[in-house]
Amino acid sequence: MKLPERLRCYNAGKISGLSYLGALAKFNKYDQVIYDSIGMQPVNPMIYGLNPCRPWLFHIIYDLFLMLRCDAVLFQPDWVESRGARIENFVAKLFLKEIYYT
Repeated sequence: MKLPERLRCYNAGKISGLSYLGALAKFNKYDQVIYDSIGMQPVNPMIYGLNPCRPWLFHIIYDLFLMLRCDAVLFQPDWVESRGARIENFVAKLFLKEIYYT
């Protein structure tokens, strides 16, 4: 018997301006919140995203495609400080995604 797959939740927050390891640790922390508290499979753009050397525009386009394939979006507390996360918030509302704020 195959177990049902968990719904997916995109993890959105500030990345630019943070150290790579600091941002990765922060995203991993909220991945755990998504998994434990919301009960969904986290989709972390730092893990499933592009090479960090790519231009910002490539990242936001790719991340929007990642997010649109998810069932919900969790916005970290610092999302308002991030131009990319604010765009993700607008698109999530436009596509009527289930949204969580921490």
